[in-house]
Amino acid sequence: MKFDSLMRTKPSTELTSDVSTVKQKFFKSKRNSELWLENPQMPLPVRFSRQHRCDLPQDPRILENTNSPYATFSQKLCLWILNFTTIDVDCVDSSYVRSYAAFINERRRHLNNANYRFIIHPFSKFEKCKQIVMLVFWFSALVLQSYIGTFDEKDLYFRKSMAMLHAIFIINVILLVDIGIRFCTGYTVATTRSVILHRRLIVHHYLKTFFFFDFVATIGYMLFYFIPTFDKSTLIFLYQLHAARLPRLATFFRKLSGLLQEHRVRETVRVPVMLLMLGLTLLHYLTCLAARVGVYQRLYDVPRQLSWLHEYKKIAAKQAFAKNIHMNTIDIPAHRLYLLYMTVTSCHFFGAGTSIYRTRDNIERFSLSLTLMSGLAFYIYCLARILRLFGVLNISEMKFESLRIQAESYMVHKSFPQQLKKRIFKYYDYKYNNKFFSEQEVLGTLSEHLKMEVLLYSCRNLIQRVHAFKGLTRSDVGCILAQLKQEIFVPGDTILNSTEDTGCIYFILLGTCGIITLRGKEVMHIEDGDFFGNILEPKEFGAENILYSVLALEMVEVYKLEPEDLNYCARTHPRIKDKLESIEKAKYRRYINLFRAEDDEDTTGDILRELRKKKILEQGLHRSLFE
Repeated sequence: MKFDSLMRTKPSTELTSDVSTVKQKFFKSKRNSELWLENPQMPLPVRFSRQHRCDLPQDPRILENTNSPYATFSQKLCLWILNFTTIDVDCVDSSYVRSYAAFINERRRHLNNANYRFIIHPFSKFEKCKQIVMLVFWFSALVLQSYIGTFDEKDLYFRKSMAMLHAIFIINVILLVDIGIRFCTGYTVATTRSVILHRRLIVHHYLKTFFFFDFVATIGYMLFYFIPTFDKSTLIFLYQLHAARLPRLATFFRKLSGLLQEHRVRETVRVPVMLLMLGLTLLHYLTCLAARVGVYQRLYDVPRQLSWLHEYKKIAAKQAFAKNIHMNTIDIPAHRLYLLYMTVTSCHFFGAGTSIYRTRDNIERFSLSLTLMSGLAFYIYCLARILRLFGVLNISEMKFESLRIQAESYMVHKSFPQQLKKRIFKYYDYKYNNKFFSEQEVLGTLSEHLKMEVLLYSCRNLIQRVHAFKGLTRSDVGCILAQLKQEIFVPGDTILNSTEDTGCIYFILLGTCGIITLRGKEVMHIEDGDFFGNILEPKEFGAENILYSVLALEMVEVYKLEPEDLNYCARTHPRIKDKLESIEKAKYRRYINLFRAEDDEDTTGDILRELRKKKILEQGLHRSLFE
C-alpha cells in the first residue's frame, strides 16, 4: 500500500507514527531508499518470492513436514531426505506449477499418498542435482570410452592402462545406480502439463523409452571389466556396446538446453551454443568410427595397404630415414593419431575436400561417405534451426523477443530503475510465456458460438478452482465467464485499495494475495479459488465497515467482474446474486473477527510502547511537597 493513500485515509497522529515506523524499516536499506526516491509512485518491493515471510503464523501445510524440537537424529535425517526428494520451491517449472497454492497442493499430493512417498519428485532438489551430475558423467563416458576403445585399443585390451579402466568403471557404476533410481523417479508430460508419480506408470514409461540403451551400455562394460578371459574379439564387442548410449544424445542436449534456459540464456545465444556442441560431439564420434575400421582390420588380419594411414606411415618412414633414423615400423602416439583422423573426417564432414590423404580402401571410402552424408544432414538441421531462430518458423517467439528488446530500449531511454525493469520483465514472462500473439486478432475471425466454446475451454481451470462457482448451473457460470476480464499483477502491486472502492469483484485463478490493514499490517492470505471485492454494502446485512487493501504477494492472475456486468448477471440469473451474497457475508464475518483481534493487539502494543517512552504517565509533583 502506498504511504500517501494511508495518510489520506486516516490522518491521525497515531497512524502517522505507524507509517513513519514502516518507512524507517524500509529505508534501512540504502538501495531501496534510493529506488523509492527516484520513483515515489513505485510500489514497495515485495517480500514474497514463493517463500513468504510475514508476521502471520507459518502455513500449517508447511508445518506438516518440519522437525519437532525433540526429534532424534534419525528422525531429522529421515525428514531431511523426505524434503530433499519432494517438490522444492527453487526447482519448480513455472509452466507446471504457477502459484504457491498449486505448489502446496502438489507437495501434499506427493507426501500424503502412501503410494507416492517413496517416489522422487521430478521437481525436487535431489533430481535437479542428479541431472547435472548425470549429464557430466554420461557425456564423459561417451567421449572417453569411444576415444580409449579406438586409439588406446592395444593397451586397453592388454590391461596396461588400468588407471583409466578403473575411472571408466566408477563412471559406469554411477550410471548403473542411476538406472535403479530412474525406476523410483516421477516424470512430466509436456502435452498435459502433468506430473506422473504412480510407480507402475513410471516403470512402464522407462522400460519403453531408454532402459534398454542404458542397461546394455553399462552391463557390457561390467562384463568387459570383470571377465578378461574372453578372446579379444569378444572383449572388443563387449566394450563397444557403449555405443548403445548414442540415442541418449537427444536427451542430453534437451537437458542441457533446459539448464541454459533456466539460467536466462537468450535463445539467440542458446541455439548457436547447442549447435556447436552437437557438431563437435558428432565429429568426435565419426572420427572414432572411421578409426574403428583399422581396429577391425588388424583383428581379422585384413590387408591395409590401400588405407590412407598406410601411405602416411610410408611417408613418415622415408622422412625418418632421411634423418638417419632407422626403424621398421612407425608407431604413432594415440593423441596424434586422433588428430590425423580428425583432420580427414573434418574434411569430409564439412565438404571441404578429401584432404591430402586419399584412401583406396573400399571400407574406408564407405565410412567417409557416411561422414559426408552426416555432415549434409547436420547442415540441413542447422539451417532449419537458424531459420526458426530468426522468425521464419517461430513468428510468435520472434515477436516476443522483439517486444522484450523494444521494452528494454524504452526503459533504458527513460532511465527506469532496475527494480522496475525486473517487475516489467516478470510481467512479460508470465503473461506471454515466451510466445507473443494477439488474442483479439485470433478470436476476431471466429463465430460467436466458437468464441463461447474457446472461452469455456480457456476458463476450465477457473471453473474448477473458484469456490464461488460451486453449485451454480452451466448457464450461470457461462454468464459470469462471458463478462470477465483478465488482469495480471506482479509482486508488490496493490490490486484493491481501500480508498478507491471501484465495486469490482476479482476472482483469483493463480497466485497469493495479502490482506493489508490501514496500519500496514498483513492479517491473512487469500489464494487460488478465492475472490475479493465489495458485492454489497456491509450496512445492508448489519455489519460494520472495514477498510483494507489487497496486495499481490507473487505473480497473480485474476479475472475482474465490473459493477455493470455484475448487475447484468444478477438480473438475468438471480441465483448468482444469492450465491455471491452468502459468500460475501461469511467473508465479512471472518474479516471482522481478524481485524478486531488485530486492533486489540495493536492497542496493547501502543500502550506498552507509550509506557516505555514515558508519554502516558504524566510527571506528577515531587513526593517531598506532600510531606
